Amino acid sequence: MKREGMMIFAVLAVLVLVSGCGSGNSSTTSSDKTPFVGGTEGLSIDFMDGAPPPEVYDGGNYPFEVALRVQNKGEHDVPANEVTVELTGIDPADFSVSPADLVKHPDEDLLGTMKDSDGNIIDGTITYINFPNFNYAGQLSGNMIFTLRADACYTYETVANTKLCIIEDVLDFDAETVCKVNEKKTVFNSGAPVQVTSFEQSPMGQNRISFTFEVSHAGLGKIYGEGTNCDSTVTNEDKVYVEVDTGIEGHPADCPGLGGGPSGTITLYGGKRTIRCNQDVSGATTNYEKVITIRLRYDYEQTASKTLLVKHAS
Repeated sequence: MKREGMMIFAVLAVLVLVSGCGSGNSSTTSSDKTPFVGGTEGLSIDFMDGAPPPEVYDGGNYPFEVALRVQNKGEHDVPANEVTVELTGIDPADFSVSPADLVKHPDEDLLGTMKDSDGNIIDGTITYINFPNFNYAGQLSGNMIFTLRADACYTYETVANTKLCIIEDVLDFDAETVCKVNEKKTVFNSGAPVQVTSFEQSPMGQNRISFTFEVSHAGLGKIYGEGTNCDSTVTNEDKVYVEVDTGIEGHPADCPGLGGGPSGTITLYGGKRTIRCNQDVSGATTNYEKVITIRLRYDYEQTASKTLLVKHAS
């Protein structure tokens, strides 16, 4: 019995060892096999603790500052001059500052999150924006709550990759090839609030294929046309510049929804828009997969808010 127990223990020990080795292999992520970190955020903006403080006093004897933490959580590098943060919700005169004091740019460029060749994720830039010298100079009849809001506007870009199937005879459905011309494709998106959420290829005729893709708003902010500085005029809202590069030399994509070419501005309706493109593949002399790049550019606005209690100093 003693020998039997020892044998059972030995078998169990081997099983645990093998299981441990197996689980070690299975825990290896495939993050180094995909092109992007991913995610649906661009910049994040947050009020720092204590800036502003939860409560201040009137009478001009309680100066304070407002500080914001801004981090690039997406994968597009944003120059400092393309980020504008404005404080709203208060009359600047009431707090002893000018309107110009409520608008600032960060002091440094915000580099995006990135992934190195081994799949290691390197976080994007974190910076801080300070608004000093606030002081409620007036006299209140009693305590009053104000809502302080930070509106951030910045230009951002999404890069999406997938693969087109290029074959010599597009209409030969029975041919055994390395890929299929009639199927939905996997799309990889860089971290950004606007995404390419689907992509489907289909044959169109001899030496021609077509593909459709959907552009979707995945973030929590608001989209405006590129270069509009988040001007809320109706004609600027929900505008995205789209650029399609199939990499097939001499034959750019023909996309009716982009004005008949490979690029143009679209309007999202209900946060979405489907684009169809046609592609000439007459130059194909073999069967292969071709990486296609879709770029989306836009201005993006998001907000953060915090309440401030101004107490009456009796």
